[in-house]
Amino acid sequence: MIDHQSRILMVDAPGTALLRRAPGSLAGQALTDCLTPDSAERLRLALARCAEAVPVAGLWLTPAGASEADRLQANLTAAHLDTGSGLKPVACLRLHRPVTNESLSEQISALRARQMQLFDQTPTAAIVCRNAVIGYANRRAVALFGASAVESLVGMNCHDLVAPECRPALDGHIAQALAGEPEVPMVQLTINRLDGSQRQAEIVLATLPGFGEDLTLALLHDVSRHNGERLELERSRAELRSLSGSLVEAREEERRRIARELHDDLGQRLSWMKMELSDIAEHGSRPATRARMAAMLELLDETMASLRRISADMRPLMLDDLGLNAAVEWLGREASRRMGIEVTTSLGEIEPSVDDRTATTVYRIVQEALTNIGRHARATDARIIIEQLDRELVLTVQDNGVGFPDSAVRKEGSFGLMGIRERAILLGGRFAVDNPPGGGGRLRVWLPLSGDAHTAPLAA
Repeated sequence: MIDHQSRILMVDAPGTALLRRAPGSLAGQALTDCLTPDSAERLRLALARCAEAVPVAGLWLTPAGASEADRLQANLTAAHLDTGSGLKPVACLRLHRPVTNESLSEQISALRARQMQLFDQTPTAAIVCRNAVIGYANRRAVALFGASAVESLVGMNCHDLVAPECRPALDGHIAQALAGEPEVPMVQLTINRLDGSQRQAEIVLATLPGFGEDLTLALLHDVSRHNGERLELERSRAELRSLSGSLVEAREEERRRIARELHDDLGQRLSWMKMELSDIAEHGSRPATRARMAAMLELLDETMASLRRISADMRPLMLDDLGLNAAVEWLGREASRRMGIEVTTSLGEIEPSVDDRTATTVYRIVQEALTNIGRHARATDARIIIEQLDRELVLTVQDNGVGFPDSAVRKEGSFGLMGIRERAILLGGRFAVDNPPGGGGRLRVWLPLSGDAHTAPLAA
């Protein structure tokens, strides 16, 4: 800001720098003293016009000691400054360095250099393509594709760096980016490195605004190690499930053998003992002998009942002899008797067409589900439903208790539910627990019917 005698009243730091003066050295000086004689004269004429409230634009001023190449462009507008004793007419002078073609080119070059430096320092592989042809690649991209230098990648077609089966997906994502879609989903592709090897990479594409509609930026993240670790983890899980399946099969077979021996051998021996004792008790003459025999027969009856219960818990022979429906109905009756809750079954009139392994799995799941209800649900009623839908066997066990807590399967100590889930997965099935409307808890298992299962292979 200057008065009409060109004395400087206020000046900011950029203005001081443009006039090539030290900070704080211009206040009170005449601006004409800071300019070449020609520029000082032009400023006086402009101030005279400005005093008549005529704004002046496009005024060229050259600082003293500067060449014409360093001249400044100025605009003058009239203003008034409140001095406390009245308003004083002043002029506002705005100085700026004009932009020439040469300086603009230099600024653009500097900006491009900074952009390229930024791209090069990005910790993610980045390439810029026009019509799928690489025009730029940063150092991370050079390393990812196994190139010796960026020049090895520039000019290559992106299709040559992607496995043939992945090229349609790449074209689709490029089309989405060029169409201006706000969010182009990430895609995982197999890339071809220049040394002939391949890697897995996640790629996200976007258009570069202001550079034309056919210019795209691709950011790539190498996920080969992550995928390898994931596959190794999946293999380990498959091996563990295979081992688990083998152990389950071996345990069930051992239970079947023991249950059969208890029933056929020990059960028959106890029955024979009962007949002999009954005969002795019937023909004995002494009252004391008959009383002792009666007590022994009562103890023998209890032993045989315990034997039948243990044998059924080990492996219900009716599962082998009468089928799944009969075994589940018996299991429901036993649970009702032991736990004091009402257990109803809806099993259908036709026996499910399942193999022995599936039948055993369903039986054990029902057994564990009823045990879980008795221990935790605080229920008074439970219902078991087995139905065949499409090519699946669907088992539902539902109660009217307190329901399942959140994340019940992964809760510490919930080995029963975890075991049910593993049994279902071993047969290629699915498992879910929830709390349906109306209260209570519900457990559901879907198992493929015979011929549709994709079970884990059993270990030799």
